[in-house]
Amino acid sequence: MIKRSFSLPFLIGLGCLCLVTLHAREALAPVEVPSVTIPSEPSEQPKLQEVRSEALKPSETPRAQALKSVEKLENTPRSQHETLFLTQTLERMHLKNKMLSQIPAEAIINAYMKDLDPHHAFFNKNDAESFKKQFCPTVRLYLYRGNIDPGIAIFKEFQKKCLARLDWVKERLEKSFDLKSKESFQPDRNEMNWEADDKALDAVWESRMTYELINELLPLMAPFEEDTGKAAQVPTREGTPEAPKPTEPEAEEPKETPIEAEAPKPAEPEGSTPEAPKPAEPEAKETKETPVEAEAPKPAEPEEPEEPEEPEAKEPKEAPSVGKAAPEEPKGPLSLEAALPKALERLNKRFAYWRSNVAEFTFDQIQEIFLTSVAQLYDSQSSFFSADSMDDLSSMLHNTLIGIGAVLTDEDGYCTIKDLLPGGPAHLNGNIGLEDKILAIGQGKDGPLEDVVGMKTTKIVKLIRGPENTQVKLLIQPANRDRSVSKEVVLVRKQIELTANLAKAKLFEVTDASARQHKIGFIHIPSFYGDDHNKEGLSSVEDVDELITRLKSLGMEGLILDLRYNGGGILQEGIAISGLFIPAGPVLQAKNALKQTGEYADTSPYVAWSGPLITLGNRYSASASEIVIGALMDYRRALFVGDKTTHGKGSVQAILNAGNVPILWPPSLRTEKFGAAKITIQQYYRLNGESTQLKGVSSDITLPNLNDLLPIGESALANPIPWDKIGYLKTPLLKPETDKGGHIRFAPIQNPDWNASPITDALVEALKTKSLERQKTLKEFEIFEKSIHWAQEKHERKSFSLNLEERKAQRELDAVFIKENDKQLREGIPAPYPSQEILLKLAQEKKKEREALDKQLNKEDKPGAKPDPVDIPLRESLRIMNDWLEREEKAKEEVKEVKEKEG
Repeated sequence: MIKRSFSLPFLIGLGCLCLVTLHAREALAPVEVPSVTIPSEPSEQPKLQEVRSEALKPSETPRAQALKSVEKLENTPRSQHETLFLTQTLERMHLKNKMLSQIPAEAIINAYMKDLDPHHAFFNKNDAESFKKQFCPTVRLYLYRGNIDPGIAIFKEFQKKCLARLDWVKERLEKSFDLKSKESFQPDRNEMNWEADDKALDAVWESRMTYELINELLPLMAPFEEDTGKAAQVPTREGTPEAPKPTEPEAEEPKETPIEAEAPKPAEPEGSTPEAPKPAEPEAKETKETPVEAEAPKPAEPEEPEEPEEPEAKEPKEAPSVGKAAPEEPKGPLSLEAALPKALERLNKRFAYWRSNVAEFTFDQIQEIFLTSVAQLYDSQSSFFSADSMDDLSSMLHNTLIGIGAVLTDEDGYCTIKDLLPGGPAHLNGNIGLEDKILAIGQGKDGPLEDVVGMKTTKIVKLIRGPENTQVKLLIQPANRDRSVSKEVVLVRKQIELTANLAKAKLFEVTDASARQHKIGFIHIPSFYGDDHNKEGLSSVEDVDELITRLKSLGMEGLILDLRYNGGGILQEGIAISGLFIPAGPVLQAKNALKQTGEYADTSPYVAWSGPLITLGNRYSASASEIVIGALMDYRRALFVGDKTTHGKGSVQAILNAGNVPILWPPSLRTEKFGAAKITIQQYYRLNGESTQLKGVSSDITLPNLNDLLPIGESALANPIPWDKIGYLKTPLLKPETDKGGHIRFAPIQNPDWNASPITDALVEALKTKSLERQKTLKEFEIFEKSIHWAQEKHERKSFSLNLEERKAQRELDAVFIKENDKQLREGIPAPYPSQEILLKLAQEKKKEREALDKQLNKEDKPGAKPDPVDIPLRESLRIMNDWLEREEKAKEEVKEVKEKEG
């Protein structure tokens, strides 16, 4: 394994920064994995011990319970410390060098109200005016004292309004609906003003409920055919189109789902109450950068209601020993009379689930949303993490979790097991199967069982997770059995490595115009993962180096690094991956709040690949991805192909754990688990002195895409750090030149040891010309452009008819377009380039385990499964690399001929 060292980040901020110590790495370090013994003999008929911290009287309604619980929300010594910590670190360390007193109080109230109610569905204009009158004079004083009472008070009013509105919704669903209305509804109300009063909101909700009902009826009455593919970057539902998902390399292996994660739930309506903010990927999938580059989890903003697809009918099979999913509902278009009861039932279940979420909001969730609202008034990337969110972020960064290896979901109030992960405690135990229900959970073999029926899944996950090598006891109700048939299962928690997010590779064979076959390597890096403290753990740089070594052994002539949808990760990993293609030297520059500048450098002379190199990126390539792309362009080592620009996230964050501040705490706080502040402390710059903030990195060769037409990127977020530039970096490895536009560029350096194929202007122009010719003539680009324009029209549509027949007709037209476009795309292009999949050793092992488990669970792939999406950007990148290699072949032949003539 390659040993790498890095230059320490230059010193930032003086003032009172001695009070703050950066221990993000220690806070995020994974635990080593010792051997684990897993008990496998459950007891036969244990008695359920129902242990609840606060027993509720049977006569209490859910709304009464929620109102009762919300009254208990209050500040604690721990929360006061965390709040003070956030305000002090914002003032002392943030790049903007601004005091909290300089932030308008009205902006704090506005931001928090919008985070709670992003679609303006519950609060009204009177509420906004009342909150500002009550809290604007004092909200900053409360924060300076570590008190979030204004946030609690506003949330209490929000929760009461939510529950009252849910009562209204329940009654409304029992009445008739006009499905022949001539009116329309705009579901995305993000930029709208608050309605005047609750009566005005009633009118909004009247339209919304008709819209919601039609959304549920459409997939029942006009389902898409099972074999309908999706044209590249084409939205899949009515309403606001989804952001295009990553186009995976052809024939990708199945993805693993996070352990003890909640399985996907039915989409909630827009304006729904956000759950506890999780380290979820925000726009451009930019979470995951620590210790000096961490993307914030934003408070989870509710999504537009999706149109659920009908499940596919399956032939019943015998249940395997580990359990089997229950038979699924048959698919097919239904009449309105048959579909209406099903649609209403789905809406009732969705809003009932929503009610339970509203009722179970915790103080920590409210604190996280409120403090994040404050932090993001400094800039869009700063935020606050609760202790639970820090645990989730740690798991995501290190691709590991400590738990039992099961995917859970809520089904009618029961926590149900939807999948098992190979090699996890739940899989190895042998007494847990798919669709089994978890009735109760106990800590340790002899701990009392706590009833979890009806409990929120996030709380159940918290009970299941725990320190490695500790025991957790589950009371399991086997699938399709009644509650009287239950069994205890004791599992030992262990660290489980997730392989879905690891780097993967392929070796493609592409033939050029002279019938010569070129071997082109392809490495997909979904994120920059790793851990500096555990050298035996997962590391993206070590994995990429392993894949490059294997590709070279197979005769690779050129390499494509796929950084599409890579939102960043651990900064040092990104720097080290850049270092795989350049000798020791600087990779980026940075500037702090005191205007001090410095550099981050790779100190290893090792170069893994010196030949032709392309980076493939898009508008979702953010942060550390932009560092890699920009650095390789500045060294003239790689050609950047993809969207017009990358995401434009050019700031550096530090994750500062509130528990690592060296101040005197009262004894009651010494065992507490603290949250953390994510603060923007630096802005980074390319070696030419230009920031990537807002503007991103511009591609050498731009391919057709939908992303450039959508509001994607840092510039679309609120309160972004502004763009600026500093001086270029002077280094012997780079020769600066000023182009016609006044921008600093670096001349190519001919050095076979690390740059055997330097990027010249002539090379870029030649490859670009050939690519543009293909984009104008190849059928696939014509079809692709058509799908892009169709998707753009869908995105720009803001309001939707409340007439069922009109929406049904539009959906059928959309289904026809998607099917025909996909068919044309597949028929209009040649067969995929021959390729060989290259997996890491760890991924190969996990793949075999997954296949064995799927066979045991009766989850084998069925004949006639849909083919993988056509990845046009990858296909064109392969052709561009092929042009490059062909050009080099001709150059070598010309040199050889000259030598022969001279010789």
